[in-house]
Amino acid sequence: MPIDYSTITQRIEEGQIDKALQLADEALLVSPADAQVLYLKGQAYMKRSEWGQAISCFRQSHQADGNAAAAQAEEMLNGIMDFYNKDMYNQ
Repeated sequence: MPIDYSTITQRIEEGQIDKALQLADEALLVSPADAQVLYLKGQAYMKRSEWGQAISCFRQSHQADGNAAAAQAEEMLNGIMDFYNKDMYNQ
């Protein structure tokens, strides 16, 4: 059965993150190195503000096939994480 990327994307856009992650995990069982599914999974984790998980998915996506969008998303999140300074909130 072909992977339905549009359904995963739609679930993310609708805020149904748990369902999107479930669909992505099911797709990865069939095709563990599918760069598009890994990218979408990273997008879902971004919606949840789970930055570490998102970065991991983007990195795997980029490594799987050189996905430029995944590399840009990973770089963006790394920049945000580098900028974030928790000490600023304790002054």
